[in-house]
Amino acid sequence: MELQTLSSPLHKKELVVRLTDERDLFFLYTLRLGEEDFQSLKTQQGLLVDFAAFPQKFVDLLEMCIREEHKEMPKFILHFVSQGSYTNERTTGMLNVIETNPFKHLTHLSLKFIPGTDSDVKKYLADCLKQLKDTNALLQQRLEHTDTDLNQRLQQTQETLSSKTIELDNHKAEWSARLNEMSAKHKNEMATEKEKMLQMQSNFQQKQERDRKDLEQAHMKIVKQLESRLYEFEGSNKVCLD
Repeated sequence: MELQTLSSPLHKKELVVRLTDERDLFFLYTLRLGEEDFQSLKTQQGLLVDFAAFPQKFVDLLEMCIREEHKEMPKFILHFVSQGSYTNERTTGMLNVIETNPFKHLTHLSLKFIPGTDSDVKKYLADCLKQLKDTNALLQQRLEHTDTDLNQRLQQTQETLSSKTIELDNHKAEWSARLNEMSAKHKNEMATEKEKMLQMQSNFQQKQERDRKDLEQAHMKIVKQLESRLYEFEGSNKVCLD
């Protein structure tokens, strides 16, 4: 359904409502309601709104019907009646906005629609085709824009990834160099400490050897002194015995 409010060259406003069906491209009914026609409609159906407020009130009624459409017991319903002629040509149709209650159905609004002529249907189909082409062109433009945007984002992501990869490789190389440096330093320190320990061990062994020799020499000296005294003592005893 399509609503239009048109202004004629004589500054008279006209409400245009078109009924179409996406499943039937040749289904086209039109309502043209001028201010004078609306006054007659207002009087006949007891409407309480003026012509300027009618389009929005009509939309409000349609939205209420749409909200109630899938309910088990809808309060507001749309009812379109069209009787075909014996020549399979469509006649006028009535669109009724009905409020239901347990007592009766109340028709809030009843609008008369005229079936589109061949010229109207062709123009409608041409408009649909143009709208379809415009929509397709817009979608194509959006697709190209999206594709360009995605390519730019992909390129930026790849550049960021490449930069981060280089940065990571630099960090790895830096840490590897530091690790090798620390490992070499540790090996040098261990070798130095080992050399010191070996030197200390050698010095200790040499000192032990010197001390042992000194003790042996001192011991031999004492033994010789004792042997000398013993020899002298034995000589003195022999003289005394003689």
